[in-house]
Parts: sequence; structure tokens; C-alpha cells
Amino acid sequence: MEAKKRNLLIFAVLVFAILCVAFALVFSHKKQKSKKLFVAFYQIPAEMQAALRTEILLKMPEDLVEFTLLDSAEKLPRNLKKKYSLLFTLNGCTVQELESSAKDIPSEFFSHLPTNIAATGTKNGRAFALPILLDHFEIDYYTSFQKNAHLEQPQNYADLLSYLAKVEKFAEYPLFCPGRNDDSLLDMVSVLCESLNGAEKYLNIAEKVKIQLNKDKTLAQELFPTLDELKRLQNAGLLHKHWYEGSIKDADFFMQEHLLGAQTMTLSTHRKKDLVYIKYYNSAVFPPDSDEPHGIIAPELCAIFLNSNGNPQEILSFLITPEVQEQLSDLTGLAPVSSQGIAHDSQADDVRYWAASTPKGPLPSLKTASCATPADRQILCTQIRDYLAN
Repeated sequence: MEAKKRNLLIFAVLVFAILCVAFALVFSHKKQKSKKLFVAFYQIPAEMQAALRTEILLKMPEDLVEFTLLDSAEKLPRNLKKKYSLLFTLNGCTVQELESSAKDIPSEFFSHLPTNIAATGTKNGRAFALPILLDHFEIDYYTSFQKNAHLEQPQNYADLLSYLAKVEKFAEYPLFCPGRNDDSLLDMVSVLCESLNGAEKYLNIAEKVKIQLNKDKTLAQELFPTLDELKRLQNAGLLHKHWYEGSIKDADFFMQEHLLGAQTMTLSTHRKKDLVYIKYYNSAVFPPDSDEPHGIIAPELCAIFLNSNGNPQEILSFLITPEVQEQLSDLTGLAPVSSQGIAHDSQADDVRYWAASTPKGPLPSLKTASCATPADRQILCTQIRDYLAN
């Protein structure tokens, strides 16, 4: 009888010990998991992803951070906030979608950001997205023809029309944009729409375009005046008649053959051009037409703070320091958002200055302001090309 009691006691002690070990392992796993930083990238270029990885791994050991590239072809997963501490994406409808679920970002993180740049991630006094880097959709003037025609750089849209008409004596194509590329097409439509309407009305039009896409996949009529102006430029010979079918290779060929008076592209695309040719082009902001307050079309990398696992605030604070801002600018060739970070070169510095000095700061293109997925962008681009061709 005593032997049975002793065996039962031993068994009970063993079970208790096993439970204690199991509990300790589970607790240890949860504690270890809470220390790990889970980072997601969504619809951002590979160069941005690589730069962010490089800098974050300088701050955290590799075994304490996990990077995930979310499927850009799909909408954001519903359990995003539970799985990831930080999400990096471009400003636009994705950032708007996460506004209510994102955690507040401390105001001191914005102290070195110019007001107009910091405003991107702030609404009603609440900071929910932290700008990290700036791209920019620019117009580039061929300086050789500009000098030959004795032209000043356009300051407004009327000046631009006059410039293109005068440079036509020297250039086969006064203005070109490689619109076969969906991003370039939407950027070109965006920059002209903003020029004609001002920042506030442009963003309202972008919202109408998004609503119409979600409703029945048709083209919002609010965009028609901008497209009509593009058709007018095409028919007048100021813009390549079939620019919306032109490729990036076409743009490079025209540049090499000295056929262009001006062209449009992003700063990130500018970086990939042959220096032998692109050095003769002067980058500028697309000139405004209306008297309304304007911004610039500047794709903006933003960080969204989703949960506190892995101390993401420490990473956000780190990424916005002048030293890291300089490194990110050097790694990508893009503009830093911190006023104290040294820019990669004068072009990146100009973009930061333009974003800070224009009344409405950096604005998203239709590609992120109106389109949640690449499929939406493809539908919108097909509709725009059909409109421009008829």
C-alpha cells in the first residue's frame, strides 16, 4: 500500500515537473517571440527593401528580426496587425487604409522633418505614418536645346507651353514620357492633373478615380479634363503623339539621338540613365498652372507602426537619425526626409527642398492614391490609353 502511495507521489511529481518545464518553454518562446521584430514590405521597389534591410540589421541582430515581402498583387491581409510590428509601403490608399489601426508614432520622431513632409503621416493632429524617403516625378529639360533657343526654365504651365513650342525648332519631340510603362503613364497623368487643379482638387479627383474603380472598373469623368489636355498637347505636336505607347527604351534612344526637348521620369529612373546623356538634362518640378496651392508628385516611403513586439519604436527612431538618413539616401539615390540628413547629391537635395517648400508638400501618384493592387493599375492604364488614342 505504501509502495503504491510512493509511486503515485513520484508520478505526480514527474507530471508536475513536466508541466513546469512545458510552461517554462512556452513562456520562454513567447518571451523570445515578443523580442523579435517582424517587418513587412508591401509594394515597394527592391532597392528600398534592400536599403531598409541593411540599416535595420545594423541596429538589430539577424536572429531577432524577420523580414516578409507581402504579395503586391493581393490586398493587405486582415491579420496584419497581429503578425507584424512594422510595415513599409508607399504613401497612398494603403496608408489611408491603415490609419485607424496603426499605433501612434511619438511626435519627437518628426522633430527633424520639414512640416510639409511630416504632414504626410499626420491627420487631425495624430501621427500614424513616418516618412522615410522621397522619390519624385520630375521634368528634365535638354540644356543644349534650351541654350540654342535662348529659353528660360518655365515657371508655370503657360511658360511650359511656350517653351515646348519654341524648342520644337530643334527637337523632333518637344516632350516625351514612356507611357507604355504603367507607372510612368499614371505619373504623367498625375503631374498634369495636379498642375491644372492644385493639390486639394487633385487628391479629390484621385479619390473619385479610386471609388469608380472599386464600383464598376470604369474611368471617372473627373479625370477627363486632364486627359483632354494631354490629347491637345499630342495633337499640337508638343507631346509625342503616341507617348502612351512609348517604352523606356524609346526614351533612351530618343535621348541618345538628341531628339527630345524635355522628358519626364522619376528620380529613381533618372539614376539608371546613362550619365553620358542624362548629364545634359536639368531636373525640375513640373510647372503649375492654377493659382491653387500646389504640391509635388513624390512617391514617399512610409513606415506604419502596427504593434510593439521587438521594440519597433527604437527602429523608427534609428531610421530617422541624420546618419541613417544619409546612408539610406546613398543606398537608394533618393531624397532623405530629415532636414539634417545629408542628401546623396544635389538632385536628391533639390527633391527634399521642393517637398519642403511647396505649400502642400509631397503627394502620391494615382498609382498609389487610386489603385490598391497592380490589377487596378492595369485596368486604369488600359482605360487611359484607350481614351488618349480616340
